Amino acid sequence: MRDKKSQKYPAYLTYQLYVSSAFRKLRPAAKDILILAYYEIIFPTTKGKPQKKGQKYTFVMINRDEIILSYNEIKDRLGYSEKTIWESFKQILAHGFLKVVKQGGGNKGDYQVYGITEDWRKWSPGDVVREIQINGKYGRQKHNPKKISGTTGKPLHGTAGKPVIPKNKGGLPTSNTVSS
Repeated sequence: MRDKKSQKYPAYLTYQLYVSSAFRKLRPAAKDILILAYYEIIFPTTKGKPQKKGQKYTFVMINRDEIILSYNEIKDRLGYSEKTIWESFKQILAHGFLKVVKQGGGNKGDYQVYGITEDWRKWSPGDVVREIQINGKYGRQKHNPKKISGTTGKPLHGTAGKPVIPKNKGGLPTSNTVSS
């Protein structure tokens, strides 16, 4: 049984969204993933009162900027490959349906958080509303064994001008005899 405080249903898939050129130009896989993301939207079950008399009630999203949808979840539910999922998210972001609120990394338990946007209304063919950040220091970083932290690649020299052989396993000298 569903939680009485909130429900998940695709009420955000409006007619305007469905007939928009931004939605029509999406690949079928991107449409499926977008619909799956819209199923993650939570609306309150109780209607609030309209602000003015005669005004219609508009649903307020509880988690507009907290949509969590992992690649593994999409693979399990829809059966798409990682490349298809990647290309679909690139297209969904480019058309302005979602934005990245929190960049996920490659660590276990780390996930990407998306937010719902209305930028698809301004999209026209050939436009790119936003892109996935490819170059960035998120997740695991490659370890460069050639570079010792704090040096510029030159050998370490002691006071006599001879290289200092580190005695510890960290690669840095333990004594204060290092001079630049």
